[in-house]
Amino acid sequence: QDARRCCNNVLKDESENRKALFRRAQAAFGLYEYAECLRDIKRILELDPDNREAKVLYKQALVGQKEEDQKVKGMFAKMCKGIASPAKANGAAERANGANGAPSGEAEKEIE
Repeated sequence: QDARRCCNNVLKDESENRKALFRRAQAAFGLYEYAECLRDIKRILELDPDNREAKVLYKQALVGQKEEDQKVKGMFAKMCKGIASPAKANGAAERANGANGAPSGEAEKEIE
């Protein structure tokens, strides 16, 4: 985050400083902030379309963003699945607790 702060200070005065943009993009990548990383890299490539380092980091950030999107997608799918079927969740809890509402192991003790 210190690196990003330093780059922001440079970019206040020199908004097209490619080195500061690249360092800030690297810092964002290291912090798993892929959208910010990609934004800075796109700006670098507008200024210098042949910048090899920026192209490499761009590809890495795209992969990182895709992986992050997959994680979030899976997390939301699980959340929505639980919200969409609360009756199933209640039925499963009732089956696990037995007829008297106690967990099945305790239900057997009460029967004896």
